[in-house]
Amino acid sequence: MSATTTTDNRPASIVTTEDRGAVRHIVLNRPEKRNAMSQELLRALREALWAAGEDRGVHCVVLRGEGPVFSAGVDLNELAAFGERPQMLRPLRRVFLDCANACEEMLKPVICQIHRTCVGGALEVALGCDLRVASTDAQLGLPEVRFGIIPDVGGSSRLPALVGLGRAKELIMTGRVIHAAEAERIGLVNRVVEP
Repeated sequence: MSATTTTDNRPASIVTTEDRGAVRHIVLNRPEKRNAMSQELLRALREALWAAGEDRGVHCVVLRGEGPVFSAGVDLNELAAFGERPQMLRPLRRVFLDCANACEEMLKPVICQIHRTCVGGALEVALGCDLRVASTDAQLGLPEVRFGIIPDVGGSSRLPALVGLGRAKELIMTGRVIHAAEAERIGLVNRVVEP
């Protein structure tokens, strides 16, 4: 993986944090890979979420992505490599669940700021957040079924609570990706704003 670097040539963290008053921004920082969620990124995200939850100075958390998209979901290259090492799939699922659960269980509000792309595992993490705000150019979906995978790290359980069982089944079974306006209309996102 090629890491981005800071101005003093130190590798930048794969997940960064920025405090703006009492609001902690947790930023997926793998823009060269469309913020694809590798095990490394997920572990760093989990740690950042837990740290925000424990920090008394943080009153609210904003989860967002650096670069052109929020996140393209699971790192498909890493997932494909696990085809020959299936014992690695369970730990990957566990860390995905840890991230979504950390968002859902945090006693502070967690807002997911979605721009352009939020699909697959990225949407499953976003579903754990209290609020989702999407840009008008955002596209959201759970296309895992196209790869023979079910959205089992929150999509199948959290999505019906937001959009209803019928719509959730449709999105999960078809793998259809929807635009922000439709996502807002069906209750998947709370608000749509200009990019």
